[in-house]
Amino acid sequence: MYRNLHYPNRTWSVKSKRTKRVVARREFVLVKDVTLIVREAGRQRVLKEKRKNVHAAVVGTWVRHKATINLILKNQHKMKHVTYNPYQHSFFTETATGLRVIVADWALLNSEGLWVLE
Repeated sequence: MYRNLHYPNRTWSVKSKRTKRVVARREFVLVKDVTLIVREAGRQRVLKEKRKNVHAAVVGTWVRHKATINLILKNQHKMKHVTYNPYQHSFFTETATGLRVIVADWALLNSEGLWVLE
């Protein structure tokens, strides 16, 4: 999954692991067994061209089961906001502490950004 800047409301694009094609665009996505990746070649291109491109992503299993979604949403207050800025770091960071985040049990992707629950 990655943030799609070409769509309104800060939409997230969901790509199939098998076909590598976008299968959905959503304003809300729940993901389990999460790995946050940054492709360094893409980041270097951003630094050189000063223009955004897709080079960072949330990799995991897209969860669409309503009971699981509701359970995670009840624990949303425990989630940590995570951000990525290619001009500052080559990795995702927890907004409050600046600590590096690579993996998480759960990730919530919504219009406000990326939230993880470890």
